Amino acid sequence: MAFLKETGLKEVLGDTEIESVNITKTVLTNRTMDDETVKKIVKKQYPPVFRKELYNFLPEKLYNLRSGTLINLATFKVFFYMCTKNMFGMIPEHVGYDSRYDTYHGTNDNDLSRNIIDINKIYNAFFKVTGIVEAINSLSHNIGAKSGKKKTKFRYRYDVREGAGLIYYYDDPLWLDAFIHQQCGKDPIETEQLKDAAKVFGECSTQLLQIARTLSNPLTTKNI
Repeated sequence: MAFLKETGLKEVLGDTEIESVNITKTVLTNRTMDDETVKKIVKKQYPPVFRKELYNFLPEKLYNLRSGTLINLATFKVFFYMCTKNMFGMIPEHVGYDSRYDTYHGTNDNDLSRNIIDINKIYNAFFKVTGIVEAINSLSHNIGAKSGKKKTKFRYRYDVREGAGLIYYYDDPLWLDAFIHQQCGKDPIETEQLKDAAKVFGECSTQLLQIARTLSNPLTTKNI
């Protein structure tokens, strides 16, 4: 609930009468779909997941909405991961597998990419997932820059540009991430998660990336 208050989502949910689902509480109270049902459906479309408990993390309430549209709303993040990484948050915390960071990142983040891709497999198998990346008021960038004016809890420094006025939308979150990477002058295949995800969900359209190259880089001061 604290997260909803901090982000302003509690007020939005109240105004729109939208129900929230706490993934961790759902798992702890056994209100998820049985893993065999989930596994059967996911395996029809994708290779098996690395950690089998992921099959047991789909809430019944979300399962009942299967075949609908799931909006993956990400912010223009400091680590530049966007929608693909955003789904990592659907893995619950402290439900018998230690913390999400310790268990699913692995030593030196060696397991992070495949766990991110695996949780995407599960939700892609049940929903039409649409990606939105929001940078209306601000966006963060320059991760690791010693001159960065902001600092994360992991002590990485970064910068924030105010008044970006940007919002991105596409019906394929992976393609959307690749598009933003390319627009910002970054090669999508140099980001491990996007490169690995493309092997599972399909390569981004070369035509789409060509269009991204023609657009102004949103990270440059003159475009903000």
